[in-house]
Amino acid sequence: MKSNNLIWYKQTVPYYITEAVWFEDAATVTIQPGSVIKFAAGQYLNIGYSSNGTLVAEGTATESITFTSSATSPAPGA
Repeated sequence: MKSNNLIWYKQTVPYYITEAVWFEDAATVTIQPGSVIKFAAGQYLNIGYSSNGTLVAEGTATESITFTSSATSPAPGA
């Protein structure tokens, strides 16, 4: 049986997205609270490219989820 469910567990280091990441076929991607995801310029997550997908990214009051740039000096849009 194929499962399209994936969990990105909280790590002690950030996740680095250095190229586009695609999840197809109605995937559900869950990112645990406290996770940090850093993106290289122009890179992204695409969830459910060929059908509806779901991103579950629910932080808590004490453990937020951070999506940010991997640039040395992050700036909006960079």
